[in-house]
Amino acid sequence: MQSWNDLKSEIKEWIVRSAETPFLSALKNELKECGSVLEVGSGIHSQIGKVPRKFYLEGIDLLPIKKNKKLWIHDAYKKGDIRNLRKYYKNSSFDAVIAIDVIEHLTKKDGFRLLDDMEWIARKKIIILTPEGFHVQGTVDGNPFMEHLSGWSTGEFKKYGYTTHGMHGLKILRGEEASIKYKPWYVWILVSHLTQYITHFFPRIAFHIIAIKSLPKGKENTQDLT
Repeated sequence: MQSWNDLKSEIKEWIVRSAETPFLSALKNELKECGSVLEVGSGIHSQIGKVPRKFYLEGIDLLPIKKNKKLWIHDAYKKGDIRNLRKYYKNSSFDAVIAIDVIEHLTKKDGFRLLDDMEWIARKKIIILTPEGFHVQGTVDGNPFMEHLSGWSTGEFKKYGYTTHGMHGLKILRGEEASIKYKPWYVWILVSHLTQYITHFFPRIAFHIIAIKSLPKGKENTQDLT
């Protein structure tokens, strides 16, 4: 017979998986017509690994990638500085370029350059996940690259032609590293998940926003966001 502790553990896992579902579903839907995807600031433990795919997936990150290919989510990895993507990739070389929880770790100037470079590389669309507004976060596990250096708003993305939706519930429920601020956390993460159905339509009150820009066929990447 299953113990109460085991049952509680399974319930908690289900709640966490459910909280991730809206973003993963959106990502899957947006990439369904893409044959190649570049993930900027990928690391090796990206959420895109939870998305069923048939497309070619490449990751680029400044930190070295572990040599154990059994841990790889992407088909290929490149070590490089994401603040200068044009050094590594050609114009219109991937159907989609995505950045998951990346742009907030750059200065505003470098962030605008990243947006410009992503649009230069992408043929079909750009997808970005980032906190709505500025959220304080310092180094994590001694990694200085985890510090938040900028904040990005729904209005800002819309100004540059992006469509935005709220993700991961109300921003008032979360603190550093997107952790739930209240206890018991598994109750409040469920509350956060339920509020997702509101924040989807009102991204300004959401913790995360997903910003999507679809590019015209035969697009010419001439816009300079900086």
